[in-house]
Amino acid sequence: MLGVTERDFYDEVAERLPCPQLIFLNYGFAEAATEPCRWIASTDQRHKCHLNLVKHVMSGVELAGRTVLEVGSGRGGNCHYLSRYTEAKAIYGVDRCEANVRFCRAVHRLPNVTFLVGNAEQLPFQSESVDVVLSLESSHCYPHFEQFLAEVHRVLKPQGTFCYADFWFLEFVELDWKSRKRALDAAPFVLLSEEDISEPVWQALSSKEGLVETIRALANETNREFVDGIVDKLQLVRITMATRHLSYLAWKFRKS
Repeated sequence: MLGVTERDFYDEVAERLPCPQLIFLNYGFAEAATEPCRWIASTDQRHKCHLNLVKHVMSGVELAGRTVLEVGSGRGGNCHYLSRYTEAKAIYGVDRCEANVRFCRAVHRLPNVTFLVGNAEQLPFQSESVDVVLSLESSHCYPHFEQFLAEVHRVLKPQGTFCYADFWFLEFVELDWKSRKRALDAAPFVLLSEEDISEPVWQALSSKEGLVETIRALANETNREFVDGIVDKLQLVRITMATRHLSYLAWKFRKS
């Protein structure tokens, strides 16, 4: 949600917004009007925009019987999707924020999911040990982007898949975007697809069921200033997307 200089923000979210229903922080993806979300359980309908995003980012990837690692698992929503809506054999969520990992272990009761504290630039996994790596809206927090990509390549099995999506070129996040794009282009993966999904992400973020309204609804007397700050930043992101000064991009890669 925020930039590399504000990574501690997520620790504060975990402390000040402990609501167990807030399991997603991704921006979401608005489905086409002709494609209602009948695949989503009634108990998960409030998360439909967020579930749509992770489903879209991982679309076409064989998950049945596979070992999946999410780097930057946050509050566990994407792992919830993988456990409830796919046939993945084993799912691991790694996050640098210990409070997030404690939250996930307390809230998510998913038999095939393990949440671990770990650094994206030094993943706690053996080489060639996972079939699929997912990174969704977290890479902008990694100061050494090339090392993150190298670690993803290391832990993937041969022919493994890397599903990756994040916002790019956001001016108020102080990153060398051109350098990061060169690093991504030079990484030792085979490019399977590249997609600009800015429009459906913007639609989800702008909807009454989107992240802005979800966060706004959590305000109370003790956290209102903090919540208002998050909402203001999300509104800025939304405006930046509308004026095309931000791109939300998704890739799929294969390790050869």
